[in-house]
Amino acid sequence: MPIRTLLHRTPISAFTIAIAVIATLPLPARTIAQSAPIVVGAERGATCVAGAPQSLRPGGIAMLAGAAIPAFSGDRVPALQAGLGAVSGMAVAPSGDLYLNGPGDIVRRIDARTGRIATIYKGLGLLMAQVIGFSDATTLFYTTGTDIVRLNVTTAATGTVPGKGGQIDNFNRTSVSIDSHGALYLSIAQSAIRRVDSTSGISTTVAGNLYDQGSSGDGGPAAAATLTWPLATAIAADGTLYIGQIDGAIRKVTPDGTISTLTKAISGQIVRLVARPNGDLYVWVTSQHAGGVPPIDIIHAGTSTLTPIPVRAPARDVAVAPDGMFYVLSEYNYDPGMGPVQPAIISRVDPRTGRSVPYAGNARAGVGVLYASSLAPDGACGLYMLTYPAAYHLAPGMARPVSFTLPGQPAQIATDARGDLYEADPSTNSVVRVDRRGHLLATIIRNLSNSPDGYGPYSGAHGAAAGPMGAAVRADTPAAIPDIRPHGGGGGYSSPSGVAVDARGDVFALTSASATVTALFINGVRKSFSTGNHSFDPTDIAAGPAGSVYLSDNSNNMIRRLDTRTGTLTTVAGTGVAGFGGDGGLARWAEMNAPAGMAVDGMGNLFIADQGNDVVRRVDARTGRIVTVAGVSGHSGFNGVSRGARGSYLQGPDAVAIDNSGHLYVADSGGTVRVVYLPSNEE
Repeated sequence: MPIRTLLHRTPISAFTIAIAVIATLPLPARTIAQSAPIVVGAERGATCVAGAPQSLRPGGIAMLAGAAIPAFSGDRVPALQAGLGAVSGMAVAPSGDLYLNGPGDIVRRIDARTGRIATIYKGLGLLMAQVIGFSDATTLFYTTGTDIVRLNVTTAATGTVPGKGGQIDNFNRTSVSIDSHGALYLSIAQSAIRRVDSTSGISTTVAGNLYDQGSSGDGGPAAAATLTWPLATAIAADGTLYIGQIDGAIRKVTPDGTISTLTKAISGQIVRLVARPNGDLYVWVTSQHAGGVPPIDIIHAGTSTLTPIPVRAPARDVAVAPDGMFYVLSEYNYDPGMGPVQPAIISRVDPRTGRSVPYAGNARAGVGVLYASSLAPDGACGLYMLTYPAAYHLAPGMARPVSFTLPGQPAQIATDARGDLYEADPSTNSVVRVDRRGHLLATIIRNLSNSPDGYGPYSGAHGAAAGPMGAAVRADTPAAIPDIRPHGGGGGYSSPSGVAVDARGDVFALTSASATVTALFINGVRKSFSTGNHSFDPTDIAAGPAGSVYLSDNSNNMIRRLDTRTGTLTTVAGTGVAGFGGDGGLARWAEMNAPAGMAVDGMGNLFIADQGNDVVRRVDARTGRIVTVAGVSGHSGFNGVSRGARGSYLQGPDAVAIDNSGHLYVADSGGTVRVVYLPSNEE
């Protein structure tokens, strides 16, 4: 089953939920949740689909629109063909292999002999991760923002360095160094350097103290001296410790513990120190000068004089290879909303001549990306895609999506069978209905958090909407929601963050309430449902059949179903344990990892973006069994479209949509939207 590329859902911050059926619209009887596209042609192979004209059969594949090379892409390919994504750090192994981390704590290796890149560790999605360096040929250390992790690059085994809760808390993660014995040197409390044994966690102060700042103590024990905000450290092969301070001074601590000031001549902020085996010290400084390019200087062994070297490129990070060559990571930007997309590129630079050659990163990676946080079919074979700051529409026959503006800052969109859009807008605490051009048709719920008790009016402003019991509401006649409060507590609901439309035209709005109460508004009449002691972390809402709604319980790794008629809340997928397993068996006993977006097809089958596992899974409405329909668990990224849906890598899928022609649309955090044409036995 192949997959086609078209072009980060941000998890919804809600402690638990209020779900409101806030309007009933007069829709045709034969509709499905989200929308029902028009089928063109007698054969299933002739169904229409968003994008350029084509006739697809089950298993067919075509490129419709968007980035040909995602920002993060390519595994076991030449590094120059790969999309590097958001690289947060680099480290060079003794073998000369270059290691990158990012996005998050994903670790990739570029083989120095072959020039090919491969993912060696997927990580746990820790966004603050940054590599430190190697203590030996196989042990790489990286920080997570709060901890330091040891990674064996051969076996991918990890372990956390002990010692937290003591005097190594609140370390500066950008100024960590490691010696050949596996000891870590951390900048603590803006005034001290502590040495931490990475095995035992035992730490000792080697320079400065935890209470006083200054630059005193030269010629004496470093532990009795004062330091001024250490920003960078480096360990030489002979054990000499170099410390770069915020005032531009570089302090030197010899193996016997004596401290001195090597230089005070640096103008600007010291970003990185690199000690070479021959005793030379590289100094990377940020400063204002011609071109705005951070300079790199060298202090030759036995001297204190700064000598500029011809390595001058706008850089986000630098690393030095065993042969003395520099790896320079360029500045990058993958967010179209923040300006032109600039892919991450790594160059290999000769510090003697300044000659630079591209080493890794595809210059076209990420160009044209579209980060869609929500998807909705348009009712006429096209697709709506919600991004920030714009929304896009891809109609049949169009080679590229067209952007348009929606009111406010919507968090999620849904459509009815007529193709009208519904948006949940936390910025205005409202849910509105708009037409295909983004023009406001009706305000379904308004100023939710600004009204008495937290409940806003439900009206047909700017157009017709349905009132209580299906009665029409005029544009100037708001129908107030009854004065109600969450079951078991006070306060009100606010910030609608999700919206869904069912087959009858009922509109459900997902909002925050208390940690254990779900409230449901059915045509203005409130029902409240207690979840007991179980707290929700909802990231999506989808309308199911027979008056039910599905809720993705992201942090608890489960999907819940709420029967709006009886108030019964049941778990339909997931055990609560993060993992991947259970394909082919009952979904209730399958493991998932941070499920996000959902969609329901016309037969009631549920599709789930299993974000942490990089796959999309389907729960059969008849049997309750779960299977993977797209993606490969354990493989994040992009490997083309020729291997079929089950052989194509996804990167954190977080939004899905399904149309009536058997097309499954998937948006992932790599900036792609892809479409899978499902075989008939998987619809």
